[in-house]
Amino acid sequence: MPPPCSRCGTTTTAGAHALCAACLLRLAALPEALAPDYDIETLLGSGPAGTTYLARAANGALLTVKIVAAVAQDADAVAVADALRAALVAFDHPGVARTHAVEVDDDGHLRIVRDYVAGRPLTAWSDKADAALREQALSAIEAALAAVHAHGLAHGHLAAENIVVASGSRPVLVDLGAHLALDTLQGAARTSGQMAQEDRAGLEALRAALTARP
Repeated sequence: MPPPCSRCGTTTTAGAHALCAACLLRLAALPEALAPDYDIETLLGSGPAGTTYLARAANGALLTVKIVAAVAQDADAVAVADALRAALVAFDHPGVARTHAVEVDDDGHLRIVRDYVAGRPLTAWSDKADAALREQALSAIEAALAAVHAHGLAHGHLAAENIVVASGSRPVLVDLGAHLALDTLQGAARTSGQMAQEDRAGLEALRAALTARP
């Protein structure tokens, strides 16, 4: 029987521990290693704010690297990176994925490096959770969002796809700062205050969706 691909598990005609053709193509399209301390491993997904990759630190810890979609002049990108770095790296809350670095690559893209949160997407988790657990999760999301706003930040795209439920039914906000960076680099009209207001509207939409479940 042909051995499975060492990355995705599909059958491959290559030798043991080799990659299939699809994974080889995906790897060829990945950005180069970010820095000696961590390397990008695979693509996780992409959305309006940019593309997210899974990376591994030198100590083996898993990270996510968000490459923000907008391209800016180097000076602009550096200024935005410096401001975001000061705000994001200093922010630490158990309900928000921790940011470790905000960098600028050679093409003027911002790269936001965070902890990888292992868990289930909020929607998939809520399919199996009872009403009491869903209410607890909503309260935890509300508390995390309040902490974000109190720190002078805003998420900018609070939706189910940006919430991962970790072990112990603990919801964690991910992708903090990406939409703020995108808006800043593109000169968008949304202020952080307006984004915070949109965050609260997103929270109410989540509440309506989760409480409507049987």
